Amino acid sequence: MVLSHRSRLVQLPTELLLIIAHLLCEDKPNYPTGYEDRKLIFSPRHLRPLSLACKHLRRLCISLLFSHLRVTHTNRLRLLAAKCAVEPEFARLIRQLDLAHIRSPEEDVSRRDAAGRLLLPRSEGLYRYGPDMLPTFLPRLKSLQWLALGAPQIDASLLAVLNSHPALTTVAIHDPELQALMTLSSSTSLSLSKLRVDSFASSWELDLQSPELHLLMGRSPRVAHLIVKDQRSVRLGPGSLLVPGLETLDINIEVPTSPVSWLPTFANRHPNLKLVKFSGHSSIWRQNTFSRQLFDALEREPLACALNLISFSISRTWSASSLNDWQIVLLEVEIIEGAGISALTIASSMAPRLWSLTVRMPLSASQSVHIDDLISSICLFQSLRSLELHRISRHLLVEAGTSWAPPPGPTVPPTSQYAVARAAYRWIAACVAQRILSLNFIHITDEGCELTYQVHPNRSIEVYGTSTSRRLLWSIR
Repeated sequence: MVLSHRSRLVQLPTELLLIIAHLLCEDKPNYPTGYEDRKLIFSPRHLRPLSLACKHLRRLCISLLFSHLRVTHTNRLRLLAAKCAVEPEFARLIRQLDLAHIRSPEEDVSRRDAAGRLLLPRSEGLYRYGPDMLPTFLPRLKSLQWLALGAPQIDASLLAVLNSHPALTTVAIHDPELQALMTLSSSTSLSLSKLRVDSFASSWELDLQSPELHLLMGRSPRVAHLIVKDQRSVRLGPGSLLVPGLETLDINIEVPTSPVSWLPTFANRHPNLKLVKFSGHSSIWRQNTFSRQLFDALEREPLACALNLISFSISRTWSASSLNDWQIVLLEVEIIEGAGISALTIASSMAPRLWSLTVRMPLSASQSVHIDDLISSICLFQSLRSLELHRISRHLLVEAGTSWAPPPGPTVPPTSQYAVARAAYRWIAACVAQRILSLNFIHITDEGCELTYQVHPNRSIEVYGTSTSRRLLWSIR
C-alpha cells in the first residue's frame, strides 16, 4: 500500500518513526536452551513492507534494512560484493555480516549422488568464499563491526585483512576443539584478539593444564563459553590460564572429587565471567553454599530422598565480593517422590531470583502429584523467564485423584481419560503464565510430545516452534 503525504503515519515525528522501525526489526525471541538467556533476533522482514510505502519511510528504513545481513551462498556473496564495489554508500550500511553457513556451487555438486539427491555432509575443507573475494570485499565495508566466518576458512592472509579493518571488533567462529585456531596460530604470529569462539570443551588431549592451550590463549583469542568436563582439569584446575572474553563456565563432575578449590581465584581473574554452571556427580553439591543449604533443609524435613538436584547455575551480581554472593539463576531437579514438590517450596525461598527452572519426573517415580500442587509450587518462583517440564503426565492427578496420560499415538481413539488429558498441558501453561508475569517460555516434553509455549505480554500463550511440535500437540489434545 502506498501512503500519501497526508497519511497520519508519515506525519509522525521522525524519532517515533525510527522507534517503530526498530521494533519491527525485533523478531520473536529465541527459546533459551540450557543456560542461555532470552535473546531477540534482528529480522528486517517486517520492516520491508513499511520501507516500500513511500520515499520518506524508505529513507528512514534503509539503514536498518541492510545493517544485518546473512549470506548463505557464494553466488549471492558475489552479487553483494559487486554492489558494494560500485555503491560505497550502500556498503557503509552493513554493520553485521554472517557468512558462517555459506556454501558454494562446487559444494552443492560434491554433496549429491548420481541421482542428484543431497546425501553427503558439508565439507569444511572447501574454500567457500572464493580465493580473492573477502580480501577485496571486506575493506569496502567501512562500518562493519561483527563478522561470522567458518573457522577453517581463516588463513594467515585473511587474518591480516581482518586485523587491519578499523571498525571490525569481532569475528565469530565455531571451533569447539580449537583445532582451526591451533592450525592458524602455528602458521602466523598475527594477533588473534578479534576472533571469538562460541564454546570450547576441555578434553584429555587438551586439558586446562596443557601448554598448547596456555600458549594459544596467550595470543588473546576470545572464548565465550568454557566447558570443563575432563576430570583432570576439574581436579587440578586451570593453573595460571587466562581465558580472554570468558562469559560462561560449565563444570561437569563425573566421579567423586575433592572440592573445586581453584574456582574462586579463577572467577576473580575473569571479570567478564557472568555464569557458572555445576552438573554431574553429587559430590559437587556440598561445595556450594546454595546446594549445601538446600540439602541441609531437605534433610531436616525430611525430603532429601524425594528430590534429585541435577544441575544449577550461579550468576555474578554487581555487588558480589565472592562466589557465595552469586545468585542462583538456573535450577534443574528430578522429583523422585510426590513429596518432592514440597521441596520446591524450600528451593524457592533460597533462590528468589531464579529465572530458569527444569522439573523432571522419571517413569520410576513412586508417587503421583496433584496438578494444582504442581502449579502452586512452580508459581512460587516469581522471577522465572523459562520453565521446562519433562515426563510429568504419568505422575499427575486431576479432579478426584484420576491420573492421566497422553495417548500412545494419534491413531488411538480418545477415551474419557484422554479427554481429561486433552487440555492438561495448555491448562498448566495458561495457569503458570497468568501467575508468573516474567515468564516468556514454557517447554514440555513427554512420551510422543515436545512443544513450547510462548507467553505474550498480555499473558496469552501460543505454540512456538516447528510444525512437527504442533502435530504432536494436536495428537494428545
